[in-house]
Amino acid sequence: MSSEVSVPQQLNQLVEKQTNDAAAAVEARGPDVLSRYIEERRTDYYAWQLIQFFAQHPFMRFNRLAVIHALSQDSRRRFILEALEELIGQGIVKANNEGSSVLYSLAEDMRRLVLKLTRPE
Repeated sequence: MSSEVSVPQQLNQLVEKQTNDAAAAVEARGPDVLSRYIEERRTDYYAWQLIQFFAQHPFMRFNRLAVIHALSQDSRRRFILEALEELIGQGIVKANNEGSSVLYSLAEDMRRLVLKLTRPE
C-alpha cells in the first residue's frame, strides 16, 4: 500500500476542510448574529411599547420616570430612553419643557394615526 495521495484526493480533502471550517464559523457566529440583531432592533421593541403606552393615554403628558415606570422596565431604562428619543426625532412623540422638567406626549398631528394603528376597528 502506498501512502501517496493523488492530486484529486488532495483537492477533495482541501475542499472538504474549507467547507467544514466555513460551516463551523457560521455555526459559531450564529448566536453572535442573533444577539447583534436583537441588540439593533431592541429600540424598535421599546418604541412600539411606547407608542402603545401613549395610545392608551393620547392626551396625557408624562415625565421620563413615569414613562419608564409605566413600561415596568427600569432595568432597560437606556433602551427606553433611546426609543423615546427616536420617537421624538420622528415627530411621533413631543417633548415639552415645563419649568424644570420635560413632559412627553403624543404629537397632536400623530394622535389619530397612532390610535388607528393601535386600536383597529
